[in-house]
Amino acid sequence: MKNPVKKILCTVMALLIVGTSGVVFTGCGSDNSKDSSASTTSEVTTVPVDSNGKEYQKVTWATSGIGSELPVPNLTYGKVKLEKDTRYYVTMAGASLDDFEQYVNDCKSKGFTENYSKRDDFYKAEDKDGHGLTVKYHSDDNTLEIRVKKSFNMSLSE
Repeated sequence: MKNPVKKILCTVMALLIVGTSGVVFTGCGSDNSKDSSASTTSEVTTVPVDSNGKEYQKVTWATSGIGSELPVPNLTYGKVKLEKDTRYYVTMAGASLDDFEQYVNDCKSKGFTENYSKRDDFYKAEDKDGHGLTVKYHSDDNTLEIRVKKSFNMSLSE
C-alpha cells in the first residue's frame, strides 16, 4: 500500500480546490442578496468619457418641470445633478465646442435670448418669463454644463 497520508492529503486538496471553485463560480453572475437597496448598475449603460476615467450614465431628459422647457442636446451620456420643478442641472459628457454652439443656438430658438451674455465657452440668458439659463463648455473634460432656474418674479397685478 502506498502512503495513505499522501493519498488523503491529495484527496482533501482536490476537494478544497473543487469546492472553492464552486463557490467562486456560484458567486459570479448570480444575485443571492436580499437587500432591496443593492445597486442595479448592471442595468445602466455607462461609458468612460473624460480624461479622469469618470463614467457617465445614459441621460433621460426631463419630461416635466423647468428642465422640460429646454431643448434636448444631441449628446447621450451625462449626469443629472438636480431635477426639481423649479431647477434643473445636468452635465453632458463627450461634448465638443461645436456641441456647445449648437446647443446655445437651440436654446436661443426656445426663447433664451433676453439679458444674455456670451463668451467662447459660456452662455447665460433668460427667456421672456425670466427663467434663467446657463450653459458652459468645459474643454478640460469635454463636458457641457446646463443649468436652468425658474423665475419667481411676479408682478403685483397677477
